[in-house]
Amino acid sequence: MRGAFITFEGGHGVGKSTMIDLTVNWLVQQGRLVVRANDQSTEFGKVTRRMHLYDIKELTPLAETYLIAAMRVETLHRIVLPAIAANQVVIAERYADAVLAFGRARSTDEVVLKAVHESLLSMARPDATILLDASPDQALARIDRHTAHRVELEPLAFHRSLRDRYREISTADPTRVQVLNAQQPASIVWQELKQILTSLFS
Repeated sequence: MRGAFITFEGGHGVGKSTMIDLTVNWLVQQGRLVVRANDQSTEFGKVTRRMHLYDIKELTPLAETYLIAAMRVETLHRIVLPAIAANQVVIAERYADAVLAFGRARSTDEVVLKAVHESLLSMARPDATILLDASPDQALARIDRHTAHRVELEPLAFHRSLRDRYREISTADPTRVQVLNAQQPASIVWQELKQILTSLFS
């Protein structure tokens, strides 16, 4: 069985971790070898994510774009590409689309954003991207503000813009980016997601 690359995208509090857990368990039951990937999958990512989200109070949008992209590239070359080459299924929490969506929500230079986005996709284009879409008004209520990091605590206007930017990406690439209504109960979202997975691996 060939390897595969599936990414999960969406704003904060939309249920990415829950759906990733369910996806990994389902794939293992199907006899697939699965690798999870995120910004904390490498030592560089762990240190950089901590600095980005907790240690630094403010970062210019362009610097943030390159910082996030660096974490994604490190994870890509150390985790994602070797796993795909070994015919494993990689499930990643956020990848290229997050760089584009977050950057656009911060009005970062579009030329830079598109270059970074296209560069990441050229190195590894996901077989499918699952965009969990929910109103930030509802999704953010699921987050414990006492443990939230600085991006989760951004004004509601930022999170609404982020959602819109993700929707733009899905409209531009509807074949790859599959949108699920994450405002539904998790059990319903999972049933819809499982249909996508079944089709992908049939």
